[in-house]
Amino acid sequence: MRKIGIIGGGFSGTMTAVQLIETADVPLEIIIIDNSSSFNKGIAYTPYSESHLLNVTVGKMSAFPSKPDHFLEWLMKFEPLNFSDKKRTANSFVPRKLYGEYLNSIWDKAQEIAQSKQIKLTKIDSKVVDLECSEFEVELIC
Repeated sequence: MRKIGIIGGGFSGTMTAVQLIETADVPLEIIIIDNSSSFNKGIAYTPYSESHLLNVTVGKMSAFPSKPDHFLEWLMKFEPLNFSDKKRTANSFVPRKLYGEYLNSIWDKAQEIAQSKQIKLTKIDSKVVDLECSEFEVELIC
């Protein structure tokens, strides 16, 4: 089984894992090394305040370049805020916390897909400070 390690579990690390999960055609083990309390969201989208808004409109914030309306479509189904006007919602600035919830929903779905594809997901709660590389392996120094 091929093992893939991802250092950092914020937006970039999570979306890298999601893309690997979605495109995998063989069983894998994906190991994510992250020691923050903001796993999946990173610091930028952690719910520290409702008044901190995204600095980009909803219509330009999809986590998937190939699906430009992904975040917008997710929001349109988000009942607590009752988004109903698609054009107005696409041009809105919403709380960063809400984007963090969107990223969590992407991760939840990715975990289901991983299980169906026999992809093992491991999260190591640590900080990587160095790597030792040889011809056949990489050793993380935490």
